[in-house]
Amino acid sequence: MAGISSFFKTERDEPFAAERAEFERDECTGTKHKKSAAPHQQDDLRALLPDGFINPNVSRHDKEYAEVEEMEEDEIGWLEPFSCLRGEGNQFCTIATAAGGAFVCYCLVYMMRSPWRAATYSRDHELIGVEFKDALQISWTVAYFIGKSISAPILGGLGRKGRLPLLLFCAGLCVAAWGGFAAIPREGKKWEDWTRVGMIMLTAPPLAFFWCTLFRYLEGRDGTDLTAACLAGALIFGSGLAKTVGSALQDNGVSEETVPVVAGGGALVLLVFGLMWMEKLPPPTIEERQRQGDRVKMSFSAQKLFIAEYWMGFIPVGISAIALTALRDFRDVFAADMWQELNDGDNMPSWLFTLTEVIVGAVVLLALAAVGCVKNNQTAFKLIIGYCIFGALLLFTLQFLADDWLFKTQTGQAVWLTASGVGIFLGYIPISAVLYNRLIAALGVRATSVFVISITDVLGYAGSVGLLLFRNYDDRVKNMTKHEFFRDSARIGAGVVVVSLGVACLYFSRVFSRYHRDPSLRPEF
Repeated sequence: MAGISSFFKTERDEPFAAERAEFERDECTGTKHKKSAAPHQQDDLRALLPDGFINPNVSRHDKEYAEVEEMEEDEIGWLEPFSCLRGEGNQFCTIATAAGGAFVCYCLVYMMRSPWRAATYSRDHELIGVEFKDALQISWTVAYFIGKSISAPILGGLGRKGRLPLLLFCAGLCVAAWGGFAAIPREGKKWEDWTRVGMIMLTAPPLAFFWCTLFRYLEGRDGTDLTAACLAGALIFGSGLAKTVGSALQDNGVSEETVPVVAGGGALVLLVFGLMWMEKLPPPTIEERQRQGDRVKMSFSAQKLFIAEYWMGFIPVGISAIALTALRDFRDVFAADMWQELNDGDNMPSWLFTLTEVIVGAVVLLALAAVGCVKNNQTAFKLIIGYCIFGALLLFTLQFLADDWLFKTQTGQAVWLTASGVGIFLGYIPISAVLYNRLIAALGVRATSVFVISITDVLGYAGSVGLLLFRNYDDRVKNMTKHEFFRDSARIGAGVVVVSLGVACLYFSRVFSRYHRDPSLRPEF
């Protein structure tokens, strides 16, 4: 099989062989061409570079981009009709494909993650001193936190070739664990429920690898804000869709214990094709890497140096993530329970799960898409911080309107759940999707945002575990209803987010100014 290098050798290249070599070196270093090369000659030389050409010298210390371009026509297979996606001249096509693929893949991940949350899992006995569903959620969140802790150092150094096998293995392991969850008999004995707790803990760590690995396909591009917004939209929409599917399966006679494996098994088949689609995306172009920064694998020591350099800004962002993740998880898991409390035990309509999340997702998607119109990375970073603070202020205000107005009617309750979701996700999604991508571009350093997002997720799920334990074991709040506890927690959490993100914005603004005055201060990792 002929190598792709044979494609580059044409008769047209020969007259410019020396100039071409010099042009490639200048593209790597960012230096200007010699004055002897006229502007029209430079344009001719650029035109000679084939679409999708990646000079392996651009990242001498990183083999990743050299790996992905070794793709022959007969390797495209079932994606042959979409081979145009490989060219850097088809930027819109590439962005649309990446956005659609990321959205579909993460919606399918949620079909393996959240259908069980539509069930109530009523039991006559308690586990670990709490109701059975609370015990399931606490156990799942603890296991997910462990998975995030494991994934953080791994994903920062993960190359492109390792992504697809890792995600397929994780998806298969998750569905297998849900199969074990369904296979346990239900005869009202405690050991059965304890076994289910163990099985649900096995489903969580594999899922912890998906968000950041999928984001690794998207980062470092001109369209990352848009594609990340679509990935984030899947997080919101997928949660509501999964619970709608879970509720619909129960309405059609599927047992609570069997719902997760039925929904997850069907999603797994589709996810295989979705991941293969993402694997065929081309890497960022040379121009994108010059504008957005070179996104490279980072060793564990480089990751530690990166965190140590900017720890004063990362800590307040991490504190915000703790508050937002805890509130997001509580709303996500106990939305149906809060609705029942406010409506004398009546179940939340299955369609309302999806409707609320569609509205939330649309608002957040539009906000993040607007960030993509901002070319200046420092301005975009500050705009993202502004979104987060605005969302926190909205969340804070809603909780003071809840008792006197929103809780009194079902329409008001739906508005409260939806608008609270908007406030939470306007902060949570930017931090999890685009904040660090724009920050690295604004700093102008060679790094990857994936491991920082993973660390922030670890902190966030630690906060989620802490909030659940506090809710179930502290005597001061144990007897509060879930909607009252969420209302009071949202007031405190929103205030924390406003203050901490304000501090982070001030710190990084000073860093930007320092680097602008003296670019030599930028560290190497």
